[in-house]
Amino acid sequence: MWPGKIAIVWAVLFATAGADPRSDIAAAYGRSSRAMALKYVDGILSIRAPGYQLFDTDGVMRDNSVERSRLAFFLGSGLRVEEDTQILTFQQEGTVARAKVRYQTRLLQKERWLHLETVCQDEWALLGGRWLLRRTKMVSQDAANKPL
Repeated sequence: MWPGKIAIVWAVLFATAGADPRSDIAAAYGRSSRAMALKYVDGILSIRAPGYQLFDTDGVMRDNSVERSRLAFFLGSGLRVEEDTQILTFQQEGTVARAKVRYQTRLLQKERWLHLETVCQDEWALLGGRWLLRRTKMVSQDAANKPL
């Protein structure tokens, strides 16, 4: 009798995350991009797992204790923020997924647009029935200023 109940509990837990991990993770990227547009730092950080790690293009881990203030400063310097995210590659093995992603971020400042194109290798984990971003390695980042 117990094995059947355990199987049902497992089915419910994994069903919570959705049947298609790629779609769930794409939706999380979309929520984060909408939070960027709203300049809502907590919304941006909400897709990250506890202990999230961010590595820059040189492989140096960034200090998470300053991430909130860094994002708030960056977003506060703009009049408007737009961000698009594109999953370039995706692979999943059980409760871990890896996605190579291109972020295109545009920050409208007083008389110019700052364009950032960032490519990252992200690792996601299924935790508590939700896909959360566990690790990001920035592969490349290009910036350009464009007048209005």
